[in-house]
Amino acid sequence: MHTRLQAPTHIPLLMNIFEKHLRRAYRCSVSLIMDPKCRILRILGIFGNILILPRINYGVAMLRRVEANILPGPKVLDVTDTLMQFMDFGIASFHEPVFTPADINTHTVAAIQAIESGKIQILDHPGKPNYPIHIEEVVRAAWDHNVLIEINN
Repeated sequence: MHTRLQAPTHIPLLMNIFEKHLRRAYRCSVSLIMDPKCRILRILGIFGNILILPRINYGVAMLRRVEANILPGPKVLDVTDTLMQFMDFGIASFHEPVFTPADINTHTVAAIQAIESGKIQILDHPGKPNYPIHIEEVVRAAWDHNVLIEINN
């Protein structure tokens, strides 16, 4: 059974509910939007490497997105400006293979730098136990830069 959502088309819709299940990318995206039980779906965020899909597919708007890794140090994110010019929105999050968990201050600075980079519109799952942050500081930065925060931990 699919979750049915009706979303206003004037805002970027966070479709992480579906994206987490779309690891098989193209095949899953097409089956999701063609499924008659999901016909109420109007917007679907897809991974950036799926540039072969049309922007509108079976009446569903396809938003291209990338999930960037927050990096320690000066680079901040592992995505290029070239890639981002093809995306509708960017998401950033901490992942252990590229950012070894450190202390709360290091994580907070890195999250704020990602927000201030201008490359992302969403900070993904900032409540991960291995990456504690000063939530008030991160929320303030997100507010100041119009960045959404996913709340799921």
